[in-house]
Amino acid sequence: DPLSLHDALPILRVRGRFCRVLGPPRLWVFRHTDARRQRVMVIAPHADDAELAAFGLYSQADEAWIVTLTAGEIEAEHYQQMGMPPAEAARVKGRLRAWDSIAVPRWGGVPEAHCVQLGYFCLQLTAMQASPDQPIASREAELSDTRLFRQFNPMLLPGDSDGAPTWNNLLADLRAVLLKARPQVLVMPHPSIDPHPDHICAQAAVLEALQG
Repeated sequence: DPLSLHDALPILRVRGRFCRVLGPPRLWVFRHTDARRQRVMVIAPHADDAELAAFGLYSQADEAWIVTLTAGEIEAEHYQQMGMPPAEAARVKGRLRAWDSIAVPRWGGVPEAHCVQLGYFCLQLTAMQASPDQPIASREAELSDTRLFRQFNPMLLPGDSDGAPTWNNLLADLRAVLLKARPQVLVMPHPSIDPHPDHICAQAAVLEALQG
């Protein structure tokens, strides 16, 4: 609507630095349905990704869900410096980050009943995707069972039956959460702007889980 745009931006000055505008400029304005008034689900590859990418959205949404795919247990050198063996340090870090993924969204008004930690292992999603039936253990925690990191979940998931860290279990878990929440808006990484392998696999898993 040119009139409302003119009211909102009566004067728009663009000053170039080390560049210049050639020809008449064109300003594109997009309108979207207000996602805050819809059921929002944030897909977080790791604990804290939901906050880094979408805290402003999910904290204002009428209804929000946070689904975290991995426990983020690796790179636990800080805990090793406290005297823990490497595997124990990784498990402690994973458990703390799993707790974070359930507790921190409460600061944004999301109840823990809407927060799910799937407990898969950091930097292993690519290997899981390559061999969907093959369990892929943690790199550092000496674990091949996801259930250690799921203890705070408010709901049972298909992967809880055996705790196997497989791509097929990840898809089944995602389908169960999607069917439970019925989100209208999905917020997740996009491979064009986010090259982290776990983030790329997070989007791929959601798209595959949505098929059918």
